[in-house]
Amino acid sequence: MNEKEAIWFGGWDGLFEVILVSPIIYLLVIVFVRVSGKRTTGQMNNFDWIVTVAMGSVVASGIVINTVEVVEAAAAVAMLTGLQFALTSLTRRFRAIDRLAKTEPCLLVRRGKVDERALAKERLTKDELAAALRQHGLARLDEIEWLLLENTGRFSVITKDAARGGIDNFLATDELDQEREK
Repeated sequence: MNEKEAIWFGGWDGLFEVILVSPIIYLLVIVFVRVSGKRTTGQMNNFDWIVTVAMGSVVASGIVINTVEVVEAAAAVAMLTGLQFALTSLTRRFRAIDRLAKTEPCLLVRRGKVDERALAKERLTKDELAAALRQHGLARLDEIEWLLLENTGRFSVITKDAARGGIDNFLATDELDQEREK
């Protein structure tokens, strides 16, 4: 077989290996995701996303690269899942580790005014901010007390009506606490 043909079809052995290995690794990933919990597939912060991408790469390598054995791919997925579990456990116990591993929510709108510096820091445009407001059913900036970019990349909006009763300490971020004191 010449080189051009190998691009399209390298032989039956490789194809059979992929057919055999794919369901095994697929089942292993299901087991690991099930064991690690909803966080693995739920709203992700930056670290969760990186682990998920790395896991996808390891899974793909285990399926299509014949020098990566199934046990090696499974061990790598288990290791990534274990590291993610350990880090999330540590972030729950220690605020300093939580701050190192995750970004803080960023206040983009304060009392109906766009914070241009915060927008620039997060590399967002006014059009993206406007889209977030529309998605929350808001048509006017003056309806908003605070708009935050969460560490998951999603936007949270607290309207002036909602803020009139105050914000619960449980929901407040450090930046919102500073805003409340003003």
